[in-house]
Amino acid sequence: NEFLNLQGKWDTAWYMSVVTDGYRYRTHDVTEQQNIVFFPALPVAIRVVGRFFGGSSPAFLWGGTIVVLAAFFWSLVYIFRLAREFIDDEDSARWAVWVTATYPFALYFSALYSESFFLLGSAGPFYHFRRREFVKAAIWGLLVGLTRPNGCFLSIPLGLIAVAPW
Repeated sequence: NEFLNLQGKWDTAWYMSVVTDGYRYRTHDVTEQQNIVFFPALPVAIRVVGRFFGGSSPAFLWGGTIVVLAAFFWSLVYIFRLAREFIDDEDSARWAVWVTATYPFALYFSALYSESFFLLGSAGPFYHFRRREFVKAAIWGLLVGLTRPNGCFLSIPLGLIAVAPW
């Protein structure tokens, strides 16, 4: 069914292989592609939510869709809050949310890719760090670190904020 498999395109198959079969590394064939390059935050969340829908492949696919859309919505909430703090104007903060949501590449925030998790894990720490809620910022930073390999670089601007006199 093409409608039920709408989300199952391109790299989604790799994430779904991690969700359904776990990580695998085959040393006997070095030319074969491996799924170990996909970080675990999104597959774990998809697996947890997909279990509530029955644990079948379509259940994991649609559970993953709910996960990435919820992460994108939550990241838009953080972007609104950050913009409102920086600009001190609700209309401009709404504009920041609309620009983020309608940007042409925002299409990937609804795909079963780690983009929505990365955005959430990037906006959340800045919001909580500015409010001096370091434990919450660290938890969001851990999420972004478990989402992509370059998530560790989020510590650089957060460290600059920590030493800057605000």
